[in-house]
Amino acid sequence: MTQSSPGTVTRVYRGLPPGLFQPVFELRRRLLRGRAWEDGLGRAHRAAFRPLRVLQGPFAGTLLRDDRPRRDLPSPKHLGTYEIELADAVEALVAEQPRRVIVIGAAEGLYTVGLARRLPEAEHVAYEGLPLWRWRAERNARDNGVADRIDFRGFCDPNTLRRDLGDAAAARGTLIVCDCEGYEDELLRPDENPGLAHATILVELHPMFREGIEETIPARFAATHEIERIEQRERTLDDLPAELAGLDADTAMRAMRETRRGATPFLVMRPRRTGVTPADD
Repeated sequence: MTQSSPGTVTRVYRGLPPGLFQPVFELRRRLLRGRAWEDGLGRAHRAAFRPLRVLQGPFAGTLLRDDRPRRDLPSPKHLGTYEIELADAVEALVAEQPRRVIVIGAAEGLYTVGLARRLPEAEHVAYEGLPLWRWRAERNARDNGVADRIDFRGFCDPNTLRRDLGDAAAARGTLIVCDCEGYEDELLRPDENPGLAHATILVELHPMFREGIEETIPARFAATHEIERIEQRERTLDDLPAELAGLDADTAMRAMRETRRGATPFLVMRPRRTGVTPADD
């Protein structure tokens, strides 16, 4: 997911017409698709990824065309190993049947589209500040037949989120999925947005961008939420989907590798049934 505090370049880019550079990206994609695949994984990829659907995990079956392509490897998102640490947590959140889902930092739409498929009765809102990524998410939503159920929007700031959540009654039953490159520090402030005390939140923390965020966010929600911290872990061959279980170890591990700038732990925060709201302190 790609939302972060907007700098000058980002503000200029956000102002460009959506899809302005898409012909260039489309040409590159076609050229890459036409290359000869030289190893066994390329052959397995052609057999298993037509169309490019997520093979396992909570979003299995989701069509995902716009993840960053690799010449000789499928992406971890298509393998279903991307953020595999969260698989059980996401299943549990889906089982809770939230009535509204707000994804902040939608990127190409894995969580937005995947949750819309899993929760057809819920209201879905997706924020993505970069027009190209938002276009990709919208296209993936169309491919999966859920575009009419997702409200795609641009950048999400604290005032926007406050309006979305409203009062306590409106915020109850809301699931927030937040991955915004450190901007969670500005967004997740229950003292300024009381509705957060009543929402369920899945957030990826980015300590490389905001020092102390691993302590700051849990402290803000300790009085109102039950908090579960989930750490990233190394991938193993057992994480591969069954379709690719026969790959050699080196190729498999390269395919599952995620590009991150450092450790980014996750928090699953559920409101206590009889919690103390910030206004009550």
